[in-house]
Amino acid sequence: MVLNLDQYLNEELGETSVKVKKILDEVIPQKKPDILYEASRHLIIAGGKMLRPYVVIKSCEAVGGDEDTALP
Repeated sequence: MVLNLDQYLNEELGETSVKVKKILDEVIPQKKPDILYEASRHLIIAGGKMLRPYVVIKSCEAVGGDEDTALP
């Protein structure tokens, strides 16, 4: 099997993105005005911002930790 680094990272970051977005949905409630909260969420989850949560999760796993304790 040939490992394509770009494909691997995109898949890994995609999985992290889904997890982080789920957490944000729980932590940041949708309120009025919608446009204000949508803009705020966009700033948090815009492209490139999933690398830090990914590194946190993988660092936690590297030292024997559980992913569920790495993220709220």
